Amino acid sequence: MEKMDSVRLEIIRLRAQLLPQEELTQAEKREVKAAEKEFSASKTTSLKAFLRQIGE
Repeated sequence: MEKMDSVRLEIIRLRAQLLPQEELTQAEKREVKAAEKEFSASKTTSLKAFLRQIGE
């Protein structure tokens, strides 16, 4: 999984937590579940590594 995909999934997950009154689509729910599985499997990157990858 690309690092940017991981970031996008994390944003969707945070959105789901911060805006619980908004109903997620089925696709978004699947993405959130996939992100949670990825996170629990420690397939994440640090912010420092992410910024280094994107050239910041």
